[in-house]
Amino acid sequence: LASAAEAMKVLEEEVAQVAAGRSDSLLEPGSSRTLGYCSEIDRSDQPYLLQIPKEHDGKTPLPLVVFLHGQGMFNPRQFSAPAIPGAYVVGPQGRGGMDWMFVAEPDVLSVIAQARRLVPVDEKRIYLAGASMGGTGCWHLASHYPELFAGFVAVTGLMDVRSLDALSGNPRLARLPKNAPERFLIEETSSLSYAGNLLNHRIVAAHGAADTINPVGGALAIYERLRSLGHSSLETHLYPYLGHGLDFNYPQAISSLVHNSRPKPLRIHHTVAWLRHGQAYWLRIAGMERHLRFAEV
Repeated sequence: LASAAEAMKVLEEEVAQVAAGRSDSLLEPGSSRTLGYCSEIDRSDQPYLLQIPKEHDGKTPLPLVVFLHGQGMFNPRQFSAPAIPGAYVVGPQGRGGMDWMFVAEPDVLSVIAQARRLVPVDEKRIYLAGASMGGTGCWHLASHYPELFAGFVAVTGLMDVRSLDALSGNPRLARLPKNAPERFLIEETSSLSYAGNLLNHRIVAAHGAADTINPVGGALAIYERLRSLGHSSLETHLYPYLGHGLDFNYPQAISSLVHNSRPKPLRIHHTVAWLRHGQAYWLRIAGMERHLRFAEV
């Protein structure tokens, strides 16, 4: 533990030097670097991976892809960052198996903020990508921070926990009390509740029709919801007979997104449950009249 702490301190010092413009030794074109930052939540050191494309010159803004790993419970090193031509890629740790929610949210935001300080990021072209738990995180983070991301590639995510009903003749959620606060907390973790927040994102989504880990019903529900709202940039791939482990070509799918800059939208639809998610583009929500309820603008 002592040696790990010392190594982390060295990394933090090197990152600080790069951020201050005093060193570029960590930022060689075509390299991959394990970096870290000190969390404001608990002052713990949190690692992440930065993939630097061959096109990096230190001046030209390039797209940033945030690659979210799948469920590995709480193993200490789960982050990964595949090389994407013409784009920086960061792989956060996200506190391990947190479904990219709760304390994992600020982890992602902190990694993005640090990447912005280290390399020239095109602010209009920040994207998410991931499979399984990573796919869940794409839907969750994009719908809660719509102004931050231009789009995402999500594979086999869990968009609505209620879709787990389909897995058993004895539905899990049927055993839960149905009072209003508990219903709200179930709905609040569902990306389906926030589908309207994604109207201005370019989305590539893939799912196996025979997925028994994250059932396809949740995916079909959010696709239908987006189309009913008039979403115009939704690309879906549904694979008959295939299950959870899809072999999906991320670089190709991401490349189809990252070379298209997104302007500020003229029209938005924003649903929110908590003030920490109460902003989208030019909209800032300053207060909530009722708690444990959704607000919609």
